Amino acid sequence: HKLTAGETMTFDAEKPAHSAIPNEIRAIREQGRVCLYVVLNGNNSVVKVDLNTKERLWTTPVGVAPYGIALANGKMYITNWAGRVPSEHEPDVAGTPWGLAKTDPRTGATSEGTVSVLDMSTGNRVADIQVGLHPNDIIASPDGKFIYVANANSDAVSVLATSSDQVVETISVRLNPEKNEFWGDSPNGLAISPAGDRLYVANGMDNA
Repeated sequence: HKLTAGETMTFDAEKPAHSAIPNEIRAIREQGRVCLYVVLNGNNSVVKVDLNTKERLWTTPVGVAPYGIALANGKMYITNWAGRVPSEHEPDVAGTPWGLAKTDPRTGATSEGTVSVLDMSTGNRVADIQVGLHPNDIIASPDGKFIYVANANSDAVSVLATSSDQVVETISVRLNPEKNEFWGDSPNGLAISPAGDRLYVANGMDNA
């Protein structure tokens, strides 16, 4: 099929960001209208737009550098690369291209990764769940009971129960951990079988 350009939507940067950096999106039909959910990585927020009227229905701040979206049970789950936004008196922070992030004072790397949970109808943030480091791809199980999060800098997948919005399991994806003492498998992609009984994880640094 041939693809042609359609309408363009613009998202303005919010200081201190120089670009809103639209990232992952979801289009959902809700009550007779199609709504677009957009993660704005630079603005540290998620926007809901009515695609027919182009009205911004809500904008919700989340964590630092949000990336991926998964939907389950009327809720939206957003991965935040660098966790929660630091408080004013946070002792260990460093600048990102568009603000501040919590850091490990020993290494200078980000010290936290989180998933923000939003109510899809209101945009209210109902929870922030701490997961592994640099959470990126995120998917829901077919039955909506679980959310899976790839944590690139922890070499693991976090499993969240949507009934409690808590981490119920952490699955290591390190290759040959009994022989390999180094970190860096970097899981960065997820897929799940239609029956929900098999999870596929791409380890970006292992080519596996």
